[in-house]
Amino acid sequence: PFGINTPKEIRKTKREFIKPGIDFVISELVNVDWDKQEVTTNTEGKFTYDILIMSTGCDALPEEVEGLAETWNKDVFGYYRFDDCLELKKGLAAFEGGKLVVNIAEMPIKCPVAPLEFAFLVDWHLHKRGIRDKVELNFFNEGRAFFDCSAKFVVKLNVCFIPLMSSMHALSVFLALTKSNKD
Repeated sequence: PFGINTPKEIRKTKREFIKPGIDFVISELVNVDWDKQEVTTNTEGKFTYDILIMSTGCDALPEEVEGLAETWNKDVFGYYRFDDCLELKKGLAAFEGGKLVVNIAEMPIKCPVAPLEFAFLVDWHLHKRGIRDKVELNFFNEGRAFFDCSAKFVVKLNVCFIPLMSSMHALSVFLALTKSNKD
């Protein structure tokens, strides 16, 4: 969304990442027979396996959060899906100042540190555009969400991050500690 790469440079088909000699199948999985070590797909038939690795993935579903679908890609944006990044790029281009919030709505997410990386990148982008002094940048995190680790480690981790963030103009970091990670 920052214009660093073109869509053509970063978008590839899944097949382009698979080495020759590997059977790559895209199909709905309809059954796993654990005794026969066999999976059945909706369109490609059955496959036997020695080791089964299931990658179920995760996706942003704004329609599952009350009120989010109505604002998605208008004034609330995501960056995990390609089309959302294109919309985010438009939204950032139209943004001339005000409050910008980076929020981790819920865990798990595809890359736990990505929201923090995004905060750094958007800070750089706003500086590059010459409007950083017109933006209040806020980062919200649910405490131990970075790596889902113990609170003691998170406190140490945040002590490391805060000096880095303090060089960013007007970045506020909000950590909401829950009972499970206060100690």
